[in-house]
Amino acid sequence: MSQSGTLLLIMAIAVLAPLLARTANRRLPVPLVIFEILLGVFVGPDVLGWASAHGEAIDVLSDLGLAMLIFLAGYEIDFAAVRGGTLRRSLGAWAVSLAVGLGIAYALAGGRATACFVIGTALTSTALGTVLPILRDSGDLRGPFGTAVLAFGAVGEFGPVIAMAVLLSGRRPGQAALLLLAFAAVTAAAVWWAARPRRPWFPEMVERTLHTSGQFAVRFVMLVLAAMLGLSRVFGLDILLGAFAAGVLTRLVLRGADPASRGEVLARVEAIGFGFLVPVFFVVTGIEFDLDALLDDGRPLLLVPAFLALFLVVRGLPLYVLAPPGFGRRDRAALMLYGSTCLPLVVALTTIGLDDRAITTGEAAALVGAAMVSVLAFPLAALGLRPAARGDASPTGARRRAGSPRSPGDTHGPAGARTAPRGRARRCGSTYGPGHRAGGVQPRRGHPAPRAAARGTMEAAGAAAHRPRGRTRRARRPRLGTRDHREAPGDAGPPRSADRAPALTAAQTTRRLRVDGSDVRGPGDRPAGKARFDDIYDRPDPRAYFARLAPLGYEIPQHAQAVFRRTAAERAALPDGAPGRPAVLDLCCSYGINAALLNHDVTLAELYAHYTAPAAAELTTEELAARDREFYARRRRPDAHPVIGLDIAGRAVGYARAVGLLDAGFTDNLEAGPPGTALSAALAGVGLITLTGGGSYVTRRTFGALLSRTLRHPVWVSAFVLRTVPYAAVAETLAAHGLRTASDDTRTYPQRAFTDAAEQEFAVAAVRALGADPAGREAAGCFHTVLYESREPGPARGTS
Repeated sequence: MSQSGTLLLIMAIAVLAPLLARTANRRLPVPLVIFEILLGVFVGPDVLGWASAHGEAIDVLSDLGLAMLIFLAGYEIDFAAVRGGTLRRSLGAWAVSLAVGLGIAYALAGGRATACFVIGTALTSTALGTVLPILRDSGDLRGPFGTAVLAFGAVGEFGPVIAMAVLLSGRRPGQAALLLLAFAAVTAAAVWWAARPRRPWFPEMVERTLHTSGQFAVRFVMLVLAAMLGLSRVFGLDILLGAFAAGVLTRLVLRGADPASRGEVLARVEAIGFGFLVPVFFVVTGIEFDLDALLDDGRPLLLVPAFLALFLVVRGLPLYVLAPPGFGRRDRAALMLYGSTCLPLVVALTTIGLDDRAITTGEAAALVGAAMVSVLAFPLAALGLRPAARGDASPTGARRRAGSPRSPGDTHGPAGARTAPRGRARRCGSTYGPGHRAGGVQPRRGHPAPRAAARGTMEAAGAAAHRPRGRTRRARRPRLGTRDHREAPGDAGPPRSADRAPALTAAQTTRRLRVDGSDVRGPGDRPAGKARFDDIYDRPDPRAYFARLAPLGYEIPQHAQAVFRRTAAERAALPDGAPGRPAVLDLCCSYGINAALLNHDVTLAELYAHYTAPAAAELTTEELAARDREFYARRRRPDAHPVIGLDIAGRAVGYARAVGLLDAGFTDNLEAGPPGTALSAALAGVGLITLTGGGSYVTRRTFGALLSRTLRHPVWVSAFVLRTVPYAAVAETLAAHGLRTASDDTRTYPQRAFTDAAEQEFAVAAVRALGADPAGREAAGCFHTVLYESREPGPARGTS
């Protein structure tokens, strides 16, 4: 078959494989790569003979697929998370594997030195690039377990590559080591450059071209990958080193871009990899497998189970023994199985061995065959050991089929979740589902709010409204004059009648709107028609809060992130005569979500995954707080702003302070009285006031109380407010203190899906009563907000 015909067949297999995987997953969670490899063997020269991988174009695409796998593996590794004890354990485990592997290989090879190096190094490898999509699709990638697999896998991936460069390059070991050191020096210089703060034009260019044909960021990523691959070739090293270095560099370079844009950039790069190049590599691996060499002689066939067992003994056992503290037997065994999975490096090593005539064709076929079986069997067994990571209970107790792996782009949520409205969340602009990396789409100037690509395990993990250890009794919140029920998500189940006011018609809503523009109140002193869920606002920690958020696709903090960060930077740049950065006062701060997004390299989707992961459910509040302190400290941005939190939920504020999100926190109720002495003193440093949750409950009284104190001049206000709530009274109060409020009512930001049709009816009626059009927004299934920005009078401007 011609190369064009072979490529067509390969792409047909790439399309067929996810369909077969989806069908098989109804009974057994089989990784997608298994079908890609097996179908490649089936159409290859040793079975049907339809395809041959020989051809320059196919070889180049296959090599690029392998490079893309390793690139994405390098990007995924957070060195701040794997340093210290985890890194030392990873290096120690591989060193033990190498010593044991070389000793066993020496006996198998009968003293042949080169064969010993080939077989021994192959036994120490981990196919991190192969395991990576399996981890992502199963939901295991985020959290302590995923971090451990990435750490041990990275060393198992690139320890053998370095050994290949030194021992099997054909050069003298001293010369090979010098070239490797030279490559490392150049790479270190590139890392230093990438870690420097990006100039303002870079993130601006990333966002400006993100939705155009320019695609600056994607092109830049491809340039980095091509440059590092070329550099590795110049130094005579394996392209895997260059691909891994490119992934590390890309992570550092994109750190200067807005996290929302960064997530979408990576989504586009993954689309190139997992949508095209990576399937080509796996299918070609199957096509090139020498099945005849394996079956012609009995010895190679007997070596397959022997090598398979040696992968577990040589590579797996050190991982089991040196697994991070706190791992149970099942997690240790799963880490052992994932770490023993190998293929790409085994193929590369056996190719070198055959070219040097160091190993026989049968030995090479046996090694590759055992590696293929490891890809087929080990991840499948590991998935069976960690069912909780793959299917979390829905609010109604329904559970997604355990272990259903997701191919990139699969956005199916938990089956049977009653109020995890997939359709609603999509209409609100979100795609929440397992298999998606955390990120998001930041709305661009002049465009309606686009679909947010918040690609974490938000819906599947968040649908589990778990009960954290040490759960306390539900606390009653203050009633009249307090912000006791801001616009947080509704319950994951149908609201009880006692928790909800009756929905209003448009006429009724109009009658209830006060002429002074203050907020609407319903029974129980809350906004009429909105669901109330007291039990999640003031828990000892935020786990229950996030578990409720996920099913309804609550996303406004992610949209606000870039706006607040830009506005805070603009305010900090003003020469106001005071030392240091002006503080940000976050109204209705809750557990410090806005502070987390403003000052840390983290996205809302990552926070959902962080707090709803099975590992988090096993911790006490004290253990979770200790983990969070380290989690946020590692991700603290160098341009972080002081943040003061204000919320009547004392335990939520206390938790945010305890984990380092808030520099100060207060529970003064400004709807009922003036700020206390401590809050008044703290307000002297505030230059920006932010708000995302609570626009329905924080009225002109709160803003008047704040602005009556001496704040850092000038003070700006940036507030995201539901379209069901009038803001005119607040704007009048701000104007009385010299601030002009601007907004763009044609541009809105989705907040969350409605809990039911009654809540939607209320919202649609309220929006119409305020003279706005709910079509395509509230009428499409979710609350929407408008951004109001208030500053001192200046040149005419709108919101951005």
